[in-house]
Amino acid sequence: MTRMIRIFAVIGILGMLTLSAAAQPKLAVPSNRFDFGYVPQNSTVTHYFWFKSIGADTARITDIKTGCDCTTIPLERDWVAPGDSMRVGVYWDTERKVGNSGRYPYIYVKGQQEAERLFLTAEVTLFPDSVRPVSLKPYKAELSKMASLSVDSVTVTLTNHSDRMIGLTRVSAPMNEYLVRMPDSIQPGSTGAVTIVVAPEFAGSEFSRSLTIAYDGGVPNLAGRFTIPIRRKIIS
Repeated sequence: MTRMIRIFAVIGILGMLTLSAAAQPKLAVPSNRFDFGYVPQNSTVTHYFWFKSIGADTARITDIKTGCDCTTIPLERDWVAPGDSMRVGVYWDTERKVGNSGRYPYIYVKGQQEAERLFLTAEVTLFPDSVRPVSLKPYKAELSKMASLSVDSVTVTLTNHSDRMIGLTRVSAPMNEYLVRMPDSIQPGSTGAVTIVVAPEFAGSEFSRSLTIAYDGGVPNLAGRFTIPIRRKIIS
């Protein structure tokens, strides 16, 4: 009889622990990795993640550590209700780095033992127009607006330096601030144009975004990504 009581007591304790754990807040970032591919030096690139609250209590973000001032993660609010989600942008200034680089922010949540991690990587290059197999020029979309002049669109020329057709796919999420026109592929030794246009409703707004495109020539050495920084600057 005493043994049965102990067994039931253990089961009860385990049940309470399970219920307690289930009632805790839990923030998850299902797709927490993003590779920008080739990125120009001294530019800002952006990517948006979805923060999801999968616990029974509200997930309250208490701190974010990015490791340096070159990376910022502004929040529209510091909490996410149970079952809800929030889109969060990460802004990374590549500064004067060259070569393989990465940023790995920590997201701390009240009541959650382990911090969530984000993983961002890039190959920072000084001369994107010399990258192979696909080079680009210009390598930034500067959409400036002055009193007498407004640059509302920029065309980036992509050159396929290989002897194979290379397919192009947009991998960054669509943004409201700009529109994109781009080809599906570039023939061997040919060029293609990516045109970035300011959306009319954002013509008078400043913003910093980026466009990440994957390329694939059908073999491993002809596959990768590149990112075009996009900036709207209002000059008074």
